Amino acid sequence: IGKNVVIERAIVGSEMVIEDGTIIRPEKNVDDVVLIAEGK
Repeated sequence: IGKNVVIERAIVGSEMVIEDGTIIRPEKNVDDVVLIAEGK
């Protein structure tokens, strides 16, 4: 649940680190970030 909150609040173009330490950089929209996070 906490990870989803971070992803939903992600800003396009900003690099973020989610709870498990994965670095994500949203480039298009929140849905893309969710897919990236679930794939790792």
